Amino acid sequence: MALHSQSPHTVQGLLYNLATIMASSLYLEDLVHRLLHELVFTMRITRGAFVLITEKGKIYEVMHEGYVLTPEFDEKEIKIFFDQEKSLVFEKLTDSRLKNVMRKLDASVVVRLHTEAEFVGLLILGKKLTGVRYTPYDLQVLDILSPEAAVAIQNARSFEEIRRFNQTLEEKISKATDELRNANEEVYKKNVELARVSSQLSKANDKLKSLDKLKDEFLSLASHELRTPMTAIKSYIWMVLKEEGGKITEKQTNYLNR
Repeated sequence: MALHSQSPHTVQGLLYNLATIMASSLYLEDLVHRLLHELVFTMRITRGAFVLITEKGKIYEVMHEGYVLTPEFDEKEIKIFFDQEKSLVFEKLTDSRLKNVMRKLDASVVVRLHTEAEFVGLLILGKKLTGVRYTPYDLQVLDILSPEAAVAIQNARSFEEIRRFNQTLEEKISKATDELRNANEEVYKKNVELARVSSQLSKANDKLKSLDKLKDEFLSLASHELRTPMTAIKSYIWMVLKEEGGKITEKQTNYLNR
């Protein structure tokens, strides 16, 4: 069933599936592709892409679903989205540079991904397969997902950097060991090299410990016991504020917003 015709309970199911993916995937490529597949398949979207950005605003990686070839994005053009606080919906924008860039990208929705500390990237989504517009339920899912996905992607990226760093160090140690075995006259020089590599390993181990702590904190936040009731609370309060169940007073609105 398409998301635009789903009940709040089904929306909660999608959010739970997305949270499960984020809690169980530490490898960046696996995490992003699973998130995209879940969104594109369940919400019935033609295509989507995560555009990951470095701290200096450069495109780090583009992972996509539904594109024939990996899409190419102009770094100068997409910078216009970096400072947008809310998700952008093409149909809701008046004629502007933002809308022109979205038209060029053939994007229906652009979601900014950011943690409290830094900007991570963009989620760019195409049209619905059915041709209908994105509904409030669709946008609600994206708004809830965006900060959680940003943290999950940042964690996975850090994990990937540590993993590659360790792999490089292991290769260096293996090479240094072979050279020591085959060249006794270079023993002194290689011992100095091993000492340097050992220092690097110690630093890498400290980074791994820090990452492991960060992972545990994230998994705790994304656990079933917390995620499902919090999502339900957000969904039902949102419906009450939208007066789906009838009119509410100004004082009730104030209490619910608090």
